[in-house]
This record gives sequence, structure tokens and C-alpha cells, in this order.
Amino acid sequence: MIRAGAAEIDITPEIGRNVPGQWLRRKAECVHDPLLVNALVLEVEGDRVALVSADVLSLKNRVVAEARNLILDLAGIPPTHVFLAATHTHTGAPVVDALGTEVDPEVLSSFPDALAAAVGRANDQLRPARVASWSGIAPDLAFPRRFHMLDGTVRTHAPKGSRETLNAEDEADPTLTGLHVWDECGELIAACVNFACHPIVVGGASFYSADYPDAVRRCLKRMHGPQATVLYLNGPCGDVGPDNVKDPSRFRYGEEWVDRIGFGIGGHAIGLASLADAGDDLVLTATGERVRLGLRAVPDFYLRKAAKALTDADLATPPQDFDLIRLREYALLDRERREGDTVDAEIAALRIGDTAVVGLPGEIFAAFGRQIRAASPFRHTLVVELANGCHGYVPTRQAFRGGGYETWLARSSKLMPEAGERMVECATALLKEIASTAPRPDQP
Repeated sequence: MIRAGAAEIDITPEIGRNVPGQWLRRKAECVHDPLLVNALVLEVEGDRVALVSADVLSLKNRVVAEARNLILDLAGIPPTHVFLAATHTHTGAPVVDALGTEVDPEVLSSFPDALAAAVGRANDQLRPARVASWSGIAPDLAFPRRFHMLDGTVRTHAPKGSRETLNAEDEADPTLTGLHVWDECGELIAACVNFACHPIVVGGASFYSADYPDAVRRCLKRMHGPQATVLYLNGPCGDVGPDNVKDPSRFRYGEEWVDRIGFGIGGHAIGLASLADAGDDLVLTATGERVRLGLRAVPDFYLRKAAKALTDADLATPPQDFDLIRLREYALLDRERREGDTVDAEIAALRIGDTAVVGLPGEIFAAFGRQIRAASPFRHTLVVELANGCHGYVPTRQAFRGGGYETWLARSSKLMPEAGERMVECATALLKEIASTAPRPDQP
């Protein structure tokens, strides 16, 4: 028998604090919509797992470790069974420092407690449940954002309608996957929705907003009631955005498009879930493995430029100049690499019956998500980026050859070119491992 519980907690900071997600510092002038932590706890035969989605740009690795320890004390769920993911909204709470934006120590200090509290509340509400998983596509809601240009370069957010813009480097992934969890009375306890698109639809606004994931939640709550908890689990969207560069007739940013994209995703999710069969007997298991990945070295030329241009104050507090920000990133990345030239990236895999959830700790390019899903032995596979920590962008080798923003050396893009392939290899092995715990429902 399955038991499930869910909860949401508001983590919206007070006005006037930093808003990470752009190159330069912004201060929140208002709250457009609440920032939330949403949690789902599932239990089968005493084994429990927790899935958490938070409206932040990313999760610091130490925050993940601290939150897991708190959850172990509060709810008794072991760290290996706690899956924490960021929605990657670019107007979220200031719990990470990104380029020209600083972390807010006060907001950061309370963030692990909020993650744990959401899981604790969900755990306290466990009750008999049924789970229905589903997969399909949601076309024309996400598009490639890296384009080959006439001058031979690759550009992120290429100008719309320009004759200088040639073909996209790769393609977006329209796959929409998720699960709905119902109680015995037919009331929706929670839904997990997995789709890949950068949450930058509100643009460079100076307010707090969950971006289109908020509209996804509102859509499902209108259908299923305000008691439903909705976890938006962003897919590999490192090279995917909301705007169609090849369509100069429409600029898909702003408040109208927040709703159009969010309700588009939510509406497709509702339709797919309505055709899915719910079951109350399933295999529940979780596993993970740490993959050691190398950091790229910063060329001496850039370090000399940084040393000449930056003061100690610039290293302590990010300057508000694009060139100086890049030079500061070289210096800080070199400092990090001197402390250790590798990182241990956690790859996580969770099985819920005929469904798998894979977690990758970075901004993953869409091609890697497609590869993992194609190799998965499961009927439904949710591939989630920025899960259980973050090690920056994870571009393809093709992208490294083309260059462009996502490959520029910085703390946000520091891994060796083979990192994505290593992550795919590990994720595929973990999926095969958890698939062997019991036969798939569609196999004898």
C-alpha cells in the first residue's frame, strides 16, 4: 500500500533584498507572486522518499547537505532518499551568488530549515494514496536558444528575425512527464510536472516571482482544488528558452506569456493525467552515486588580466560591470580550483513503480536529457536538472566547439567537456540498477 503526504511553504523574502538571475545586481521592489517550497513524501512498506521543489535559481551543495540532515532528524528519511530540486526561476530567493549578484546571508541561513519544514509537514500528513504516472509532449512551449551566426560564432538569445542568425545548434525537448498522487476519496494530494524550459519569461524584472512554474501550479490548482501541492521539476534546459528566435512576429516574454506558457504546460499535464491509470501497489526505491568531474583550468592570460584590473574589494563584492564580472569569475574559479581540481557530482535515481526520476546537479543541455530517457528501461522517466546541488552549466561537446555564454569559464561553467557524458553514463547505470528490483508492470 502507498501512503502519501504533501505540503507547501512560502519562502518569499521581504522587499528590498537581492534578486539573483541576471548579470547585474537587482533589488526586489515588490512581490509578483509567492516563492514556494513544495514537498511530497511517499511511503511503501515503511520505506519513504521525499521530493522537494524550491523556487530558487539553484541549490548550494552545502544547503542540500544541511537540509538532508535536518530532514533526517525531523522526519527520519535518510539523505539518499531526499530529492531536492530548484525550479531555476531567475527571480527567486537570494540563496545563491551568481555573477554580479550576492547571496543574502539572512535568507540563506533560514533556507535549509524551510526545506526541512516542508518535508516534515508532508510527512505528518501521510495517508493512503494512489499514483498515476504519465508522459506526452507539450509542443511549441520551449525552443532552442543557441544559434549559429553568419560570422561563425554561436550566440545565446540570438536576435529575432536577423539575417545574421542561421540555424539552431540543437533542438528543444517537448517531452512532458509527471505523476499525480490521489487520496482514497479522489482528491489530488500532489502532482509532479517535469518539462524543460528556462524560467526567464518575466525578464529582468525587479520583483520576486516563480515565473511560469507559478502559472503551472495555478492551472492545476484551478482544476483539482487549492489543497493540491504542485511540484514543478525543471528538465534539462541549459540551452532551451521560452522564445522562438525564428518567429519575429511574437516576443514571448512578459506577464501574458508567463500564463500562456505555464497554463500550456499545466493544461497538457491535466490532459495526460486524465488518461493515466492510478495504482496503489508499487515498488519504491532510491539510489545515487557521486561522479568525480574535473574542473577546467583558467589560462594565465586571463588571471593576469584579472590581477591587474581587480581590487580586493572587487573580489569580496561583485562589481557592476560586465567585463569586471567576467574577470572576477576567472579569479574566483582559479581560487576554487587551487583547493581541488575536481568535484564530486551526485547523480540520483528514484523509482516509483513504472516511473523513474533522475536528478542531475547542474544546468544540463537538452541532448543529455533525451539520451537518458532513450536509454531508460522505465515507461516514464523524469529527468530533473539542478537537483541535489549545482556545479554549473553542463554543455555538450558540440557546444564547447561552438563557444558562447554557457561555455564561458566561470564558477557557473567550470566542468570539463566530458562531464555531461559521464553524467549520462552514471544515470543510465543507476536506472538499470533500480529497474532490476522488480519486473516492469508491462513485462511478464
